[in-house]
Amino acid sequence: MLKVGILGTGSMGSAIARGIAANGADKFELHLYARRTASSEPLAQELGAKVAKSADELVASCDVTVVAVKPHQMNGVLSNLTDPSQTVIVSVAAGRSLQTLSEDLPACPAGLVRVMPNVNASIGRSMSGLAASANTAKADLEKVISIFNCCGSCEVIDESLFPAFAALAGCLPGWIFQLIDSFARAGLAQGIPKAQAVRIVATAMAGSAENVEKNAAASGLSPAALVDTVLSPAGTTVAGLLAAEEAGLSRSATAAVQAAVDRDNELAKAK
Repeated sequence: MLKVGILGTGSMGSAIARGIAANGADKFELHLYARRTASSEPLAQELGAKVAKSADELVASCDVTVVAVKPHQMNGVLSNLTDPSQTVIVSVAAGRSLQTLSEDLPACPAGLVRVMPNVNASIGRSMSGLAASANTAKADLEKVISIFNCCGSCEVIDESLFPAFAALAGCLPGWIFQLIDSFARAGLAQGIPKAQAVRIVATAMAGSAENVEKNAAASGLSPAALVDTVLSPAGTTVAGLLAAEEAGLSRSATAAVQAAVDRDNELAKAK
């Protein structure tokens, strides 16, 4: 059974751990470590995971170690590891390149993989992007893919595309949550109770996303083509869509992605 360590049990580390526990309990033995035991111990009890006493103990006992700390903490955490050479190190930090991560480490690990998941890992619906260092064996990359498949879907991408991927997949849940809340408030303004409006919007949005997934896989039908299936001449949908575009719907999406990419690049330069 593959031993998987999660170093850092904040929002992202906990989400990944829950995804692994829910969908890979028969394949993976889960180990956790966080500086604050008040964070790691309750999660370990919830998931049936083991708790390491230190970062070095975690790394020494695990085949793959997912380092899930904030980008500005990554250098301090990695540089203080005594010997990472026996584990595959996986970073989920935005703006930290494979080159920077390798410079942070005191010794070359068994493999080095950069992953960008999102918070939906906790329910097995993350979209995770992966890029591996040149010295990472294909078999080790496959191990990491199998771990993150427990949290949803994976795409292996060129590392140069990570800032854009991070915006599209990593940041998008936060924007979607805000969008759901905005539509729910619009429903509230029309007289629908807020909690009911949230359920209506979230369910309609989830169904629409699944519709895109299934149609793209089955027939290559694009989202734009699906839009046309909903529109009728002088209808309510086209009236709302035109109003949304006039208010800046498409421009807002483009601006959000660009701002996230710019910030990712700033983080990379800050090191």
